[in-house]
Amino acid sequence: MSYRDLRNLLESLRTLGYPRLVSIENFRDPNFPLVAEILQWLTKRYDPEVELPFAIDSQQDRVIFIKAVARFLITKGGIRLNAKKLYRADGHAVREIIKLANVLTSAMEAGVGHGDGSTPDALEIDLAEFDLSGRENDLKATRTLASEITARGAALHELLEREVDLRESRSDAIARPLDVDEIESGVQRAMAIVSDEISRTQSMMENIGADEANLENKIEKSKADYERHCKKLRALENVRCVITYACCTQWTVKWQCKIRILFLVSLCGSRMETIGPSTDLFTFYSYLESAWYFCSNTFRISWCKGGQC
Repeated sequence: MSYRDLRNLLESLRTLGYPRLVSIENFRDPNFPLVAEILQWLTKRYDPEVELPFAIDSQQDRVIFIKAVARFLITKGGIRLNAKKLYRADGHAVREIIKLANVLTSAMEAGVGHGDGSTPDALEIDLAEFDLSGRENDLKATRTLASEITARGAALHELLEREVDLRESRSDAIARPLDVDEIESGVQRAMAIVSDEISRTQSMMENIGADEANLENKIEKSKADYERHCKKLRALENVRCVITYACCTQWTVKWQCKIRILFLVSLCGSRMETIGPSTDLFTFYSYLESAWYFCSNTFRISWCKGGQC
């Protein structure tokens, strides 16, 4: 314990409003009730809803109280206290208590600097600082950064897993003596590979002009073929059939009449053969008329008059 630590603790307690007067002489000798009271008050000031087993009559009760305070502060605020030094309740405990007192003092000073009053009750919270409606770009950047951090962390984890396998190879490579001839040959091989790639790239760049000219020629040829085919299509669309519909109809009627006459003649001939050659002309015409009626009823055709049906 130093005089400076003890003085800082007393000033912090007075700043925080500790209700009891504490002097430097109180920590000359072990004073566990005072240390327990200060710890309880500071812990209550840190979190008013905390419940601690404040029973210090026996040794076991004191151990339980110190453990409860240390466990609460490490889990709630990340403040690590040495339980053994706190249990000694002398000047060594001052250095542990001042850790919690400094946290409360700095919080109160920060609150007073932003508030209107001089006490923690007068602190005001500006809700405009928590308004994120106009900070969409910051949110997007934060999300992007978070995803990038996650991806790089995963990649780093995979690389660290490979460290066990690569450690021996790295150690062997470092311990192996350097061979100047081998290094020179490796550098020459790398230079040859790079030279081949450069020459290949240069040849490809030189052939770009020829390829472009060939493509332009093919495009022009395709355009000419397209125009020629379009002209041929328009010419075919303008061509009219020489044989009109009227001519086709006349030709069809003509041959239809001829076919009907030949059918009647053959039918009458077959009838004449059945009755014999002694039949007169009247009988022949009667057979022709009956054949015509038979043909008209059977095939639904009409007589052609004057070459027209």
